[in-house]
Amino acid sequence: MKVKYKLKQYMLENNITIYYLSKSTGISYELLRRVFNGNRTLPSDELIKIAIALDLSLIHISEPTRLGMI
Repeated sequence: MKVKYKLKQYMLENNITIYYLSKSTGISYELLRRVFNGNRTLPSDELIKIAIALDLSLIHISEPTRLGMI
């Protein structure tokens, strides 16, 4: 499962909005909306800001490599 889908699922389960995430990370609402709609990739620096804002470990939201390692 792609990182953005894991994040979106977590946000839905915890009633977290893109607006809240935008205010918590300093990433613009429009950029986040485009990420979650699949129109923009998520740079690593923004992923780190999101993980910090949501208090998530990058290990839990990262995709495993071909070898099954993170």
